[in-house]
Amino acid sequence: MERPYIPFKHLAQYGFLALPLAFAGLPLYIHAPDFFTRHLGLNIGVAGSILIAVRIFDAVQDPLFGLFLDKNPHRRREFFLLGALLLTLGMAGLFAWPVNPLPLSVSFGVSIILAAAGYSLITINMNALGALWSNTPQERTRIVGIREGLGLAGLTLAAILPPLVQGSYSPETSYLALFAAFLALLLIGLFGVLNIFKHAPLEKKRNERESFSVIKILCGPDRLFFDICFLTYIAASLPAVLVMFFIKDYLGAAELTGAFLMLYFLSGAALMPFWTWLSGQIGKERAWLSSMILAGLTFIWAAALQPGDTIPFMLICVLSGMALGADLIFPASIMADRIAEKSAESQTAQHFSILSLMPKIALALCSGLAFIILDSAGFNPGQQNPQNALCALVSLYALLPCLIKFIAAVMLWNLYCHQGVNNGKHKRSLAYGTDDAAD
Repeated sequence: MERPYIPFKHLAQYGFLALPLAFAGLPLYIHAPDFFTRHLGLNIGVAGSILIAVRIFDAVQDPLFGLFLDKNPHRRREFFLLGALLLTLGMAGLFAWPVNPLPLSVSFGVSIILAAAGYSLITINMNALGALWSNTPQERTRIVGIREGLGLAGLTLAAILPPLVQGSYSPETSYLALFAAFLALLLIGLFGVLNIFKHAPLEKKRNERESFSVIKILCGPDRLFFDICFLTYIAASLPAVLVMFFIKDYLGAAELTGAFLMLYFLSGAALMPFWTWLSGQIGKERAWLSSMILAGLTFIWAAALQPGDTIPFMLICVLSGMALGADLIFPASIMADRIAEKSAESQTAQHFSILSLMPKIALALCSGLAFIILDSAGFNPGQQNPQNALCALVSLYALLPCLIKFIAAVMLWNLYCHQGVNNGKHKRSLAYGTDDAAD
């Protein structure tokens, strides 16, 4: 039986938590390394190594969080509260109290671990709830679209707040303001999402016998879908972690950092309704493919920029932000469809633990490897850099993401063509990786 249309008020209460949660997403990997390396003196190569080590830890914790959530759906409220506590402690260590008795590298690493653990608990829980809330594909896209739209609003606020405050105050004060805004929004978001349990049938039956299924899920019929997702996250992560260096050290436009990031995130949020509409017209997979092509072409243009090309870069921010919205909506929405098709609701959190882990691994790998490569090329933030170091920066920021994005698009297209030939009798989503011969 179809569940009814979900009122926007309830979706907004559910999705608002994504706004403060976004402070621990991309901005954590944009601002925190920049803050610790540029202003506190942490070596960029050390920062990169720490980020890789943290993601190795994540590779263990996220699937376990998924299993715990699947085994204890009756404790979702407690998981939300625990995640909020860990996230707050991590953010405080990064932005509210970065200078403390601990060595700088230890403070950075411990704070990132705490923030990552809290972020994972909340994200996996929210995604699982969103997937279980409705049993209609288009309504699932609407749930994800509103949640991720609010998340992009949070990204925008977190990205532009430090540059705006830095005009009048020190970097330390500006990042303290970032933490204060995060904490206030987190408390509001927690109140809203906990209130949702009164209005929506989000509790599923307790399953004490639920087993660890992440490896089986990864090696199962969804493997091609996960491959495409991971490549997409890699292609998005490289420019995300390097954008501050590209703006400040290549374009020479540090004073426009807030404007660039605002254009990027706001264009992503503004296009969320368009991607939701387009998926209803041509299908989720074709809409996602369109966004991949747009992103790839945009970064070809970015690679051709010269120092001082601020107006073209503004247009690039708008176009790449448009594509960002699709990358946020479609993986989660398609995953929710697939879970319903397989009748795998008892493993919902484990499925989404994989999706939660992938962008974090991508961000950390890109941060770590890119920082190490830049360090070996002689790149130093805030200083005069040799031409080969700037070439390395441009290649990592624009050319490599473009190549990876087109590979993901080709994979998606080939999978679509294959199913287009073999789906005369069975209309199945291209992103599910289903072997039609087995049908």
